Amino acid sequence: MRRGHLDGVTAGPGINDNGSGSAALLEVALTVAAQNLTPTKRIRFGWWGAEERGLVGSTFYVNSLSGTERAKVEGYINFDMIGSPNPGYFVYSSSGQPPGSTDLQHVLEAPFATMGVPTELTSVGGRSDHAAFANAGIPTGGLFTGAEGTKTSAQAAKWGGTAGQAYDRCYHASCDNISNVNVTALDRNSDAIAYAIWTLSTATTPPPGPRFENPGDVAIPDLSTVESPIAVTGVSGNAPAALGVGVDIQHTYRGDLVVDLVAPDGSVYNLHNRAGGSADNLVSTYTVNAAGETANGTWRLRVRDAARADTGMIRAWSLQF
Repeated sequence: MRRGHLDGVTAGPGINDNGSGSAALLEVALTVAAQNLTPTKRIRFGWWGAEERGLVGSTFYVNSLSGTERAKVEGYINFDMIGSPNPGYFVYSSSGQPPGSTDLQHVLEAPFATMGVPTELTSVGGRSDHAAFANAGIPTGGLFTGAEGTKTSAQAAKWGGTAGQAYDRCYHASCDNISNVNVTALDRNSDAIAYAIWTLSTATTPPPGPRFENPGDVAIPDLSTVESPIAVTGVSGNAPAALGVGVDIQHTYRGDLVVDLVAPDGSVYNLHNRAGGSADNLVSTYTVNAAGETANGTWRLRVRDAARADTGMIRAWSLQF
């Protein structure tokens, strides 16, 4: 299932929130029809009402499904705000979501990697319509270019735009009009939606490559170094040149953190070096050229808290071969 929401708030016209997601989804639906796509799996497009009033439309829909009908829904992808004027490129994190959500996350990350656009993982909690499906145990994923949150200097360096400014200064405001859309972000996300729909509806197997995860919590005390291991087995040969490293670290000041991937032979690959300033948490996927490393063995995520006052926790991390 692929969905956006149609409504906005009383205070604003609702063009980015969520005219952007709704328009992109409509365009992709029209393209599916024009291309005479013959999928192996059924595609269901939909646009929800009353999202802003508490996910009313999506919750009603999910609750109206019988157990048999729910079981037929293999995945739900949400597109809520994908044209923010100071955009980030966020993919919904599968951490804490129903089993199967990781496949959706990777399918949505793949087209941005092809475009050369780095992405970050984000957890939007219960703020959009995917929550109704996740609560019913249905795998979920989505794309997002940001709302009232502030773009960091590190994000501005990799994505462009203005550091210290909201992704969408007109979020839920009267200025959310037709000029409040970044056309490049809308175009990139629309292409990613099309890629995901073609891939998920015509593929008979999930994306290639085994995935390993350590979901165990590891506390990060102040001014300390901690590690979390993943034992990799059953993989032939070396690791790939584009090894995906997913990181979910909760921390009250991510600018304190130095994060490294340590290969089985002790080689160290830096993922994050005290970037992001005073922003909370580090939830992202990194790509590491690990082609010179034997895949099998114990890999470790090493996290060092390099400054005083703030603490955190490794919530989960993963390796996608």
